[in-house]
Formats: sequence, C-alpha cells, structure tokens
Amino acid sequence: MSFELSFIGASGGPLESGTCALIIKPAEISYSDIISSQEPQLLVIDAGAGIFALSQIIADPDAVPLRTLSLYKDSLPREQYTSVPQTDPFAGLAKEFEATSSCSGAYAASQAVIGQVHSVLVTHPHLDHIAALVLNSPGLQRQGRAPLTVCGSQFTIDGLRNHVFNDIVWPDLISPGLLELRKVKPTMPFSTPKEIFTVTMFEISHGRGACGAPYPSSAYLLHHNSSGAEIAVFGDFECDSVSGTAQNSAIWHAVAPSVHAGTLKALVVECSTPTLPPGTELYGHLTPPHLASELEALAALCPHRHDLANLNVIVSHVKDSPWGTDPRRQILDELRQLCDEKGLAVQISVALSGMSMVV
Repeated sequence: MSFELSFIGASGGPLESGTCALIIKPAEISYSDIISSQEPQLLVIDAGAGIFALSQIIADPDAVPLRTLSLYKDSLPREQYTSVPQTDPFAGLAKEFEATSSCSGAYAASQAVIGQVHSVLVTHPHLDHIAALVLNSPGLQRQGRAPLTVCGSQFTIDGLRNHVFNDIVWPDLISPGLLELRKVKPTMPFSTPKEIFTVTMFEISHGRGACGAPYPSSAYLLHHNSSGAEIAVFGDFECDSVSGTAQNSAIWHAVAPSVHAGTLKALVVECSTPTLPPGTELYGHLTPPHLASELEALAALCPHRHDLANLNVIVSHVKDSPWGTDPRRQILDELRQLCDEKGLAVQISVALSGMSMVV
C-alpha cells in the first residue's frame, strides 16, 4: 500500500502563512469516497495551517506551491523538488460541493474534508504547529459525532490545556466537549478509530528554552494495520550529537527492521536551514549535515546499507530567508550531495505548502 501525503503547510516560518500541517491517507482511497463513506481514513499531523489553507489548495492546487517559489529568483520548477510523484487529490472536489453549498465549493469541500478528521497528532505546542487548531476550533463541524481528538505527549497536552485553551489566550473549548485532549505515552502504541492505524509516539529533543530547560518534541510512527505499510513523521528536532541523547537512535532501532523489509514508505523530517557556520545557534533544529548523519546512523542499523535505496526522505519545516536565495533548493542540493558522498541511496524530496505526493 502507498500513502498520499498532502502538505497543507510545510513552512517553518518566519512567514506566518502555510506553517506545518500534514494530512495522510491511503493513496487508493479518494477524498470523495472518504467523505461519502465517513470511514476514519485520515490522520492529521500538526495543525499550523488549516481550513483556509486547505480551501485555497482545493480551489487552485497549483497556486499555493507557486506562491512560495515566487519569493525567490532561483527557485526550481515545482516538479524538481520531489523524487516521488506529485498528485492532485482534491481535483474536482470543489465542483461536487458547489451546487449544494451557499459558500464557495472549495470552502465547503474543505469543511467536509476536515469533518472526516477524527484525530490530530500534535508533535509539540509551538505556534507554527498549532495555530490553525486553535483558530479553526470554534468552526469545527462535528455534526453530532464524537469531538475531535487531539493527541500528544504529556508536555504537549499540558501546554495546550494550561496555556492555550485556558479562557485567557483562547476560550476553553475542552470543557464543553468540542475538543478532547489525549495524552499518549512514548513507545506505547495506540489505535485510531476502527483500528485503521496503530500509532507509536517517540520523544525527541527540540533544544532548550531560554531558561535552559530541555524542550521535548515528538515523532509519530504510523502503521497501517491492514497492509503493514508504515510512515514516520517527525516534529522539530535536533541530532543526537547536539542534544547529547540517544532519542533519535531509539527511533532508528525501532524502524530499521521496517526499512529492511521495505514497509517503511517514508520519513517526513525537518531540515530548517541550509548548512550554517560552526557554532551557529540552531535552536533545536537540523541542517543538512545533521540530517545526513542521522540517516547514516539509520543505515548502520540495517542489515545492508542498500536497504535505504527505496526509502523516501521528505523534508518539511524549511525556514524562509529574506536574503534572496531559495533555502529549499539549497537544502535539496546539499542533502543529495551529502547522501551521495556517504553512499546513502535515499530518495530526497522537499515539500512545499500545498503539495501532495504518493509514497
């Protein structure tokens, strides 16, 4: 089985538009079929972007990625950013809703898609990963069904409960039952509705705060139960050599057998900036040398180094730069060169906001 990934947002800031949000579904099932059957086939990882961004993608699937590329004079054609097929899973969806809706077909379709989301997996509570979850929350249309479940680590859920949905920063929408917050424990698998997916959360390091305390983030390993296909999606994180932990190594140990078996379809990881001078503060993020070293650590745990040959590595959370050079192109070029030098035959792609692809 293949997964279809739709990056509702893939930016790591500092621009406020299109921050991280990813919808994942089985590739062979269309959004129209999911909406009509109401089968819980959708998973959302993070919600920095939401209903408005999705409406724009449905209305004009080419415009959103091209808007990002238009910021830079040296951007590549959009198809050159990926090593996997790009798709248009929302094609025709607006027309299906145009005749029966008082608003635009794209807006109505986006509401219908979001209405089929039963669970949002939040990697950490930074604003670029939760902004749309918060702003969209009063308009969620559950139509008598169970409330939207927001899953995350204890750190994430406590942050949302105490510092966001607290009747100060934002209304408390948890007590009335519009949202359900669910704390999940690291390495303890849990099932999504109808046991379509089994999800395992891993704790990773996102650096330290201003007071020096470690800031935890999360990675999610998604296992499609009927097919055995898997995908791992990381929040913001730094390499083990910087954090001084073995948290990433624990994930590589967990997924190495799936890499060898060919059932791990992709890693979705951050790489926030191109290579920076030694000693530059990274604020808990990766650069291409760090990501390449982590992939090398994964390769070392596989029975054969060429096990990584068909593994897709999809980069998200790239930070935009005002200096006129496309950081996504730089990161793509640097990563491909570093992986070639290390003999890692992974398939590197860089996601753009509004882009969908099959892995």
